[in-house]
Amino acid sequence: MTNHIEEFRNRVFEKNNRFYLMGIAILWIVLLHFYCWFQGKLPWWIYYFCDGQTGVDIFLFLSAYGLEASYRRNGWSIFYKNRAKRILPVYFLFLILLFGLFINDAPIDEILKQCTAQITGISLFQKPEFFSTHFEFDWFTPAIIIYYVLFPAISYVLKFIVKKDIKLEIILFIILIIISLYALRNIQLPIKLSLYRLPIFILGVATFIHIQHKQIKRLLIIYTIMIIGGLLSNQHWFLTSSIVPSLLLVYSMIEGQRPFYKAISLIGRHSYEVYLAHIFPVTNFFMLYIFDNIYYYITATIIWTIVVATFFSIFQRFINPARNHK
Repeated sequence: MTNHIEEFRNRVFEKNNRFYLMGIAILWIVLLHFYCWFQGKLPWWIYYFCDGQTGVDIFLFLSAYGLEASYRRNGWSIFYKNRAKRILPVYFLFLILLFGLFINDAPIDEILKQCTAQITGISLFQKPEFFSTHFEFDWFTPAIIIYYVLFPAISYVLKFIVKKDIKLEIILFIILIIISLYALRNIQLPIKLSLYRLPIFILGVATFIHIQHKQIKRLLIIYTIMIIGGLLSNQHWFLTSSIVPSLLLVYSMIEGQRPFYKAISLIGRHSYEVYLAHIFPVTNFFMLYIFDNIYYYITATIIWTIVVATFFSIFQRFINPARNHK
């Protein structure tokens, strides 16, 4: 069992391997958006990506594990500094391009108000459409900003609970599952998209703590509770989220080469830039109904995303030459 857990840690959470999984996740998310927003006839293969929201779950689970490692290594001040340097420069550039190119029909005070809401996370509590374009806005960045701000408190509480009896940790995850299901049933977008993922995010932190303490059986009990909660929930989104850690555990045990490892790892290394870049075409080109054929949209989106993500990455490196993706 110990060997399997070591393989789990190395194959899933080691930096380059984590980038590979993040690359798969962002590609899955992009294809989900084609499935969700294209108004014409969909090809048969696109339906395989209809559960692409699981890509976000993978991101949050891996990120939470990495955040706990970073927080323990650096302390809160450097932790906040690193998170701000990773997210804010490129996000400011994204907002400038967004409101300069696509949503330039709003008064400047409204634009500034919305940018402030995005950067502070307040936009999560707004309705999902803004301005005359009815643009479906980015919810993910405000969500992770809130997670980053609250992370030291999350880490402290979870470490305190893990030191206690496992019953207290079980109660915590049952409460988180209840919150998640309540959010899915009763809370509006976009805050729902973040709130129902609390269990998978907290589980990423718990995974780091338990592996560090070699509490493998206890970790597997929590994974089992998540799966049971997902099966009993009658909520497909929560079910797919709840099984992510267990699927990654099984993935870590599969021997053999991973296909397109270098290319997908490169995409994963710049996954945040890819995510921001692809928002432009999938939320604007689709609404213009330029093409009837989805393959034209896919081609246009790929070209746009490569160009803009490269621009974002160069800008990020220029702003922060010593940046790493921890």
